[in-house]
Amino acid sequence: MRVLLLPLLASVLSGVSALFEKVSVVSLSPLTVLTLRYGLMLPVLLVALYATGGHRELTKLDGRTFGAILLPALLALGSLTLYFTALKGDLVSRVFPLTELGPVIAFVLAALFLGEPWSVQRLLGTLLIIAGVVLVR
Repeated sequence: MRVLLLPLLASVLSGVSALFEKVSVVSLSPLTVLTLRYGLMLPVLLVALYATGGHRELTKLDGRTFGAILLPALLALGSLTLYFTALKGDLVSRVFPLTELGPVIAFVLAALFLGEPWSVQRLLGTLLIIAGVVLVR
């Protein structure tokens, strides 16, 4: 149950965030909003890292792991910059669903490059996501 609950809660938080993100880019540039957003997150993350003892793991950080963290961080920054820029010029209800194509792309890439299993049921679910995005647009 918890495995399903956590992503559902993440989706709720993400959907609510979209409303505030739209409000934030009305008078500020996407770059300004992203800089402020992550600047505000950093102290909270550092406190949480130390409070949970996660800072001890930093001694285990090797080059490959750092690269595996850095690349998606850069991709996420690019993705968010594009998303905020689109959000500035269009409706939340039109822009946000388009960002939900990420699971489709992840499904295909995980099957191709990570050898993750796929099934007809998963493929149909992925196609339903695409259909939903097309219908909302």
